[in-house]
Amino acid sequence: MALAGVIRGTKKPPRVVLYGPPKAGKSTFASEAEKPIFVTTEDGVDSLPVDQYPKAKDYTTLFKTVEKIATESHDYKTIVIDTLNGATELCAKMVCDNQFGGEWISEKGREGFNAYARGWDSVATEMPMLMELLDECRTARDMTVIMLSHTGLHTVKHPSDGDYTKFAPDIDKRVWAKWSKWCDIILRADYDYCIRQSDDNRKGRAEIGDTTRWIYSVGNAAQDAGTRVGYELPEKMSLSYALFADALAGGDDGANKEASELWGVFSKDKANAALKYLGIKSVADIADAPRSKVRATLNRLRQINAEKEEAK
Repeated sequence: MALAGVIRGTKKPPRVVLYGPPKAGKSTFASEAEKPIFVTTEDGVDSLPVDQYPKAKDYTTLFKTVEKIATESHDYKTIVIDTLNGATELCAKMVCDNQFGGEWISEKGREGFNAYARGWDSVATEMPMLMELLDECRTARDMTVIMLSHTGLHTVKHPSDGDYTKFAPDIDKRVWAKWSKWCDIILRADYDYCIRQSDDNRKGRAEIGDTTRWIYSVGNAAQDAGTRVGYELPEKMSLSYALFADALAGGDDGANKEASELWGVFSKDKANAALKYLGIKSVADIADAPRSKVRATLNRLRQINAEKEEAK
């Protein structure tokens, strides 16, 4: 007998945060999504042939715009907030005006927004109401949610290895903690570049870059990124919405084929353990396994194969 109130989860359109440097192509990426409507807080999409609302000059306007998209009838399939850091700044201005009398810095016995980070705590408390509206767009309107942001640096306090910095959206860490838990996919966009010693050693090292742009979906000590189960993506891919959508839909990135071809290097026991890990009955069903687990299994297969080749 089934328990009362039990429901089965279903995959919904993703909630995506994409952050990167200015003019890297974030807005262009979002403009290529299915039937997008842009809610803007800054100039950036004026030259793109997309439907958009006038730039929001205050948080109330931005909030009511999203509320309209969540509740009124339309045929848009993607809502784009351009940008998340802009929306955060508008919310901070509202909080500063309403709770701190417009004072950002404490003076003359009056507590300002920045005193003991209380202003940012209030912004972090305010933001979930916007999340609820975006969730309404997602569930009631079946819309993908894309939040664009500029890149910032966040300081991470590590108890044993010392503090370090990492790439993350350019918003207060308290606010980002709320958004990072809420979204399904966090992507970092950046140009390809490398660091090399200058020809003139006295000038130190130089950054060499090109116009190739990538998105990263796996987090590490240098960057915030990641995907929720069911929304797995390749670790690195070109900054292209078409490629992103194809990968999200389960388009084969070559991992399934390569894993199948290398499967024979597993011993019988290792093969059975791998099938159990992947949640499939045979390697012929590998397309049904979670993409992240397929890639992890492929890495192990490559390692074993390399060891066998080296031993020959």
